[in-house]
Amino acid sequence: MTPSYVSARCWSADPERIVANDMKRDSYGMFGNETFSVVLDTFHDQRNGFLFVTNALGALFDATITNERTPNIDWNTVWDVRTSRFEQGWTVEMALPFRSLRFRSGPDQVWGINVQRWVTSTNEVSFLTEIPASLGFNGLFKFSSAATLVGLQIPASGRRIDIKPYAISDATTDLNATPPQSNALAETSESTSRWA
Repeated sequence: MTPSYVSARCWSADPERIVANDMKRDSYGMFGNETFSVVLDTFHDQRNGFLFVTNALGALFDATITNERTPNIDWNTVWDVRTSRFEQGWTVEMALPFRSLRFRSGPDQVWGINVQRWVTSTNEVSFLTEIPASLGFNGLFKFSSAATLVGLQIPASGRRIDIKPYAISDATTDLNATPPQSNALAETSESTSRWA
């Protein structure tokens, strides 16, 4: 299914001070980095939605948000990010497949949207819409203050199922064993499936 794209050019007065040092998925350590975030209220209920965060390295952090305050970082969906540096800052492009989201049926959609840029070096937070400074980063969860996104043409969706094959292996070396083992491989192969 065709993804939706969100892109931005993040200008910086001092690009040498851009903090980007965490690539771990869903790491709270990323919030010590400069980040770019997007929230989507796909049912436009002004209470709940999806959160996507990245830094200048292209790390992934995603969550669902309920009641404008409670993030669930155990939710991990399929999406992609590409970032790049330029002389005055960095750029970001997020590809958010429609199949990774839940929304009302029908081709014409009205969603809530907000974006946030967090500049760690200056402790500066910017939003697309006006958010009280007292909320800090959590202001991003305030869906009731999000902008309204109209004109989306959503393609028809099929069944949502992901199959993720994987293999696990390890090597053992024990020269005191009888007979001695050197890089003896043990392999287990499994696959998992889950409804997306």
